[in-house]
Amino acid sequence: MLAVYRIELRLARKLFLVWVALQLVLNLFALGEFWSLGDSMGELAAAIDAFPLGVRIMFGLAAAPLDTPLGGYLCMYFWCAILVIFLSAWLGVVAVTRESRAGTADFLFTTPVPRIRILLAKVLAAITELTAYVLITGLAMLFLLVLPLYGAGLTGAVRSTMVGLWLTGLVVLAVSLVLASLTRLPWLGSLAAMAFTVAAYGVAAAVQYRAALTEQFVGTTPYDIVTPLQWFPASAVATDGLRAQFVALALAVVVGAVGLAGRRYARREIVE
Repeated sequence: MLAVYRIELRLARKLFLVWVALQLVLNLFALGEFWSLGDSMGELAAAIDAFPLGVRIMFGLAAAPLDTPLGGYLCMYFWCAILVIFLSAWLGVVAVTRESRAGTADFLFTTPVPRIRILLAKVLAAITELTAYVLITGLAMLFLLVLPLYGAGLTGAVRSTMVGLWLTGLVVLAVSLVLASLTRLPWLGSLAAMAFTVAAYGVAAAVQYRAALTEQFVGTTPYDIVTPLQWFPASAVATDGLRAQFVALALAVVVGAVGLAGRRYARREIVE
């Protein structure tokens, strides 16, 4: 099991570094943009307020005014979180499809190690990568954006929203794991995971839009349960913290999904 865990981490190393580079470039680009705007940020925020509500939600601009520290942070959190969420989906898919792509299924499936232990090692490797990426994302946002632009006042918000992002990533990873385990074709599993992720974003936008129309804010809503991307909305988590019921729900989904994927993985054939 430990050998599989190490192999999974080694095989993912190069692509993981690419994702890290994308996150760092995004944060540095944002820092340059915010600095260049300077005193014009108020005018830009006023112009953004004139945009249709749907557009502001789609671009992460509806939660708070852009010219406030929280609004600026939430705007950049939105874009940084996209990288984390799509990486989570990819990690869930490759946990069950890598051997099919690499042609090593015959070796893994004929070892005396139970398949559920092999899958658990793969999932632990994926969770390790996700955890490392969220930690890097949080540190990048803190030291490249928040501290240079707003000082230490938002440190707590960064910490709590990163925990929420990590939990969201775990759920997306787990659901993608199940979707990939339901098909024998790696590309179809990847397509299903990406479709789920895009759909989750679309539903989250619709939930936020309805809440904003009726309650005049974008944060927690009565409909958050319909999409995992609303279980830990950054605008609410930054000020009020995590909701215990959704933490429990996220962990339950992860455990259930891993169990379901494990049963599917145990029945896989070498020809896959």
